Amino acid sequence: MDADQVATRESKQEAAKSDAEFVRSWMDAIELSSKEEKKWREHARDAVKIYRSGDKSGESKERTFNILYSNIETTIPAVYNSVPIPDVRRRFSDDDPVGKEVSDIIERSISYSVDSYDFDAVMRSVVQDMELPGRGTSRIRWKPYLDEEGENKVYEEATCELVQWSQFRRGPGKTWDDVPWLAFELFLGREELNKLSPKVGPTIN
Repeated sequence: MDADQVATRESKQEAAKSDAEFVRSWMDAIELSSKEEKKWREHARDAVKIYRSGDKSGESKERTFNILYSNIETTIPAVYNSVPIPDVRRRFSDDDPVGKEVSDIIERSISYSVDSYDFDAVMRSVVQDMELPGRGTSRIRWKPYLDEEGENKVYEEATCELVQWSQFRRGPGKTWDDVPWLAFELFLGREELNKLSPKVGPTIN
C-alpha cells in the first residue's frame, strides 16, 4: 500500500469520525432541550388530555362538564376569527407608479397563496396549541416542482404549516434573539429515508 492510499484511508476515517461527532453533538443538544422542558411537556400532555376528554387518564366520565374545552373554544375565535386580508402598500405616498405596481403584485400573490390551501385551518390549529399547551408554532414550507428531467423548476409554492408542539425543540436562551437553533421532528417514509441516505435508509425499521 503506497503513501497515497494510506493518506486516503486516513482522511476517510477522519471524515467518518468527524461526521459521527457532529451527529452526536446534535443528539446531545436535542436531549438537553428535551430534559429542560420535561415538566412543561408533561403538563402540556395533561392539558391536551383534559381538553379532549375531561380527565388526565384520557377516559371520559359521565355527568361532567369540561370547562377547559369550553374556555378554549371561546378564546380561539377571540384571538383569531377569519383569514387575514393582505394589504401591501408603499411606506411613503410618492408619485411612483412602478412601486405601486410592485405593491399590487405582492398583495395579489399573497392573497392567492393564502386562498390556494386551507390557511384558515392551519392558523386555528396554531392558536389552539398556543392557548392549550402554551406553544403555537408554524413555519413556511417552500416546495419547488421540477420538470421530468428533474433539472428545471416549472412551478413553486410556499405554504404555511402547523408544527406540533411535541415535535419542536429549541436551543437555550432567555429571549428568542438568544436562541441559537431550532429543530423540528419529522416522520419520514421509506422512500424519503432512502433518498436522504441510500446507505442507512434501508437499515431503519
